[in-house]
Amino acid sequence: MPISEELAREYPSLKRVIEHGDENDDDMSLSYSSARMPRFITFIPLQPGVHSLLTSYPPTLPCPPHKQQWSDDHRLVLCKSIFTRPDLAALRSNPSALLERIDSFVAYYDFPMNFGPKKGRILSDLVLRYGTRVMLELGGCVGYTAILLGIATRKAFAESEDGTKGKEGLQVWSLEFDAENAQIARDMVSLAGMEGIVTVVDGDTAAQLMRKLLSEGKLKKAGVDMLLMDHKEDLYEADFRVAWEELGLLRSGSIVVADNMLVTGAPEYERFLRETKGLKSERVEAMIVPGDIEDEIEITTVV
Repeated sequence: MPISEELAREYPSLKRVIEHGDENDDDMSLSYSSARMPRFITFIPLQPGVHSLLTSYPPTLPCPPHKQQWSDDHRLVLCKSIFTRPDLAALRSNPSALLERIDSFVAYYDFPMNFGPKKGRILSDLVLRYGTRVMLELGGCVGYTAILLGIATRKAFAESEDGTKGKEGLQVWSLEFDAENAQIARDMVSLAGMEGIVTVVDGDTAAQLMRKLLSEGKLKKAGVDMLLMDHKEDLYEADFRVAWEELGLLRSGSIVVADNMLVTGAPEYERFLRETKGLKSERVEAMIVPGDIEDEIEITTVV
């Protein structure tokens, strides 16, 4: 399906697809069939439900990466597969459906750019359990996790105890350090209808952006209920320290979530947690999907 000027104005990340020159390539939106299943899906043991995900959302799953120029940049393939779907209207203001489509893309391509359904449930449960209103994400990628956090916090505060609506003050700040990723994330947030809760901010470093948001009054001292770190593991300790010690964004009871503690690992951050008073941590087993690759998430509470 060709990309119209109107659609590209609505979702600016599509301009990169047009610049790439394959906006009219119908092969980018092939119907799924087991005959087209890439070899990695055939041989990697997938979690129950992934195959049903792949078959539940025809007719336009991405084609296998047989075109080298596209397989080199999966972000463009994602934009093409999401924003040019014939059923795009079904995704508008339907964030859960959008996340399912991204999950399908990731399962089909075996190219993780999402937090994933298994880790996502852990994160959503934390939001519901602790009632986190203001969340700060370091490493937003294409917006999947920010939207997931927005869904969870909106659910957590759908109604207050007295029966009145309690959605005021809900905010997810998603910090991304790649301008293209950030634009894709903004477009995803817009498609999901989550602009009222999720704000994507891009810049050079997490520390720089946190300082900027605090100086502008967008973040407040002791105002962050959850800090999610899913960027560069070797920056976890330094950025935690900036948020907690330098800027005072975290308070007693704030939750800090660190991803990829087993697959990639963050030994300096682990040592920091063990040696620092005022922090209580637990490690939770999690799976990277597709492939059911074992991983762990560190969940830390500021005491």
